[in-house]
Formats: sequence, structure tokens, C-alpha cells
Amino acid sequence: MTLVGSVLISISGAVHAQPSTAAFIYEAGPTCPNRATFLELVRDKLATSQTEAALAPPAQGSVRLYATGSGFTGRLELPGADGTASAREVQGVTCAEVGNALAFVLALSLGAKTESEPATGEVREAVVPTAPAPPESPAAAPSGLPPPIASAEAPSRSPGRPGAPPRSEWRFGAGFLLGARTGLSPHGALVEAAFAEARRVRSGSSGPILRVGFERAETRVDAYGRTDIVWRAGRLEACPFGLRVLPQLDLEPCLGIHAGQINALGSPTGGGAGRQPSNLWLDGSSGFHLEFSALRGLSLDAEGGLLFPLTRYRFALDGQGDPTVYQIPSLSCAGFLGLNARFP
Repeated sequence: MTLVGSVLISISGAVHAQPSTAAFIYEAGPTCPNRATFLELVRDKLATSQTEAALAPPAQGSVRLYATGSGFTGRLELPGADGTASAREVQGVTCAEVGNALAFVLALSLGAKTESEPATGEVREAVVPTAPAPPESPAAAPSGLPPPIASAEAPSRSPGRPGAPPRSEWRFGAGFLLGARTGLSPHGALVEAAFAEARRVRSGSSGPILRVGFERAETRVDAYGRTDIVWRAGRLEACPFGLRVLPQLDLEPCLGIHAGQINALGSPTGGGAGRQPSNLWLDGSSGFHLEFSALRGLSLDAEGGLLFPLTRYRFALDGQGDPTVYQIPSLSCAGFLGLNARFP
């Protein structure tokens, strides 16, 4: 970012300093460089100017960085060898830029002193900032000064910090569902289902989600006797993405397929035995999942959708004039409620 303020060098006129034992003072706001960062900036600039001397702040003087209007102002005050004091001010958009420019001015002063009389003294921080300023790109130096030099490397960013590349990982889970579906008999059939899942989590959102599971249902048809129907099928389902509807509620559109077997055992009215066919079962499904995150790693699931049987059978009892007991329709529906546990 460009330093919008110019360095305002104003040497106070013949201000006679009184003898004092005050140490060098550093004052800065919470968004400004702290004492250690400021001194490191000065060291870097002394090294750039090839001054062969360790950093030794003067025994008296001060550096103050503070906010003014829409920017920041820095003021450096140093006592002169003849008893007068000099002050220099810098204005800029960010406090880091102002501190960088003041470090350059102080480095010039210290570099001149090391040629004749190295100063001694300790640095005392009057106001300790709560946190160092975030690293910023090097700013353009004010007119007449060389470009500022970055004082330290930017800290490495952890995956959870803002600005870091989004973390992607796979998570696994398992669940149990209980619901009902049509299409297996003239009335709905109670269905038990269990599944395992793998989902990719990226920046707080889910997708894709893959589920594999098993479903089972038993139902009975009382027409021209009694027919017991048992349906068993494996389920494969894919949900390309998840939508965050509310802070704890996700909506996932899904497509799936069932593959298994349907058995029917008939007992005609008036005696006799019907046949017991076992037929292949295939159907496709289109629906949605609603997941409410009740606890960490545990969610309440609701599921609903439409089913499209690819194998359509007609069941009839022998010895009854071949009456139709039930015929699989071309469209049915299903709904479930259950629990889903995820790990890790």
C-alpha cells in the first residue's frame, strides 16, 4: 500500500533539554508494531546501510505511534549533542507504514552516532500493544527515502485461519433409518434401512456424498386368500452436494438405485398352495435428505423421494382362475426418519 502521507521533518527551534534520567520511550497502539518489531526494523536498516555497529538506542528520546483521523502519525524525538532536541513526524495510511518510515529515520541517526560516540541506554515500552500488527506488503517509501525493507517473515498460516487455502478431507459415518414405502403392496410397507457413508467436507460445505446400505420390508396382501411379500435390496446413493439451509440444517439432493429380490408366498382361500416366486428387483430413486446436527458428530435425518421400479411384476394365486393379487406400479414413493453418526 502506498504511503499517502509525506515525511514531515520539523526540527524544533533551540529547545534546551534539562538534565533527565528518563529512558528512551516507545508508545504504540494495538494495531502498530510492538517494540521488538520496531527494533528489528531498525536493525535491518542499519545492516542495509553497512553500519558495523550493534543497535544501541539513545539514553533519551521517544517514539510515539497513534491514530489521527483516517490514518496514523508517528513522532520521533531525539536529544542533540548540543543540548537541543529534534523532532520528526511521519504520516501514513497504516501504522505499519508509519513505523517503517520512523525506523528508517532512527537508523540514519544511529548510523551517524556510531562513527563517533556510540550511545547507551535501555529501551522502555510505555504502552505494550496487545498484539503485533499483521504482516503487510512492503509500502512505497516517502519521497527522498529508499524503499522500506520488510523486517520479518510472515507467520505461517494454519488451515483454520482466514485467507488460508480451504482444507479438504473425507469423513465417514453410519446410520439407521425407519420408514415406509409404497409399490410393494396395495398399502404402504414398513421398511428398515441401515447405511454407511463417505462425504467430502470442504470449507464447511459437503459434497459429494456416497452412501451404501441395505433395506428390508415385509407386507401382506389379503385378496383371494393371503399373500406374504418379502422385499430385500441393497442401496447405492450419490448426493453431489449439500446446501446449508440453516446453521444446523443441511439439504442434500440425491440419486440412487436399489438391487435385490422380492419373494411372494400365497395361500388361496379354500385351501391349496400357491407358488412362491423369487424375482430380481431393480429400481431407481430421486429424492432428498435433511440433516439436523443435534450434537457434535450426530445428526437427525429425514429422507423422502420417488421410486421408479425397473422390474414390474404381477402376482396371482393358482387355482383361483388366475386372479391378480397385486401388480407393481410404475411409480411409488418413500419416506424415512433416523440417526446418522459421523467420525472422526
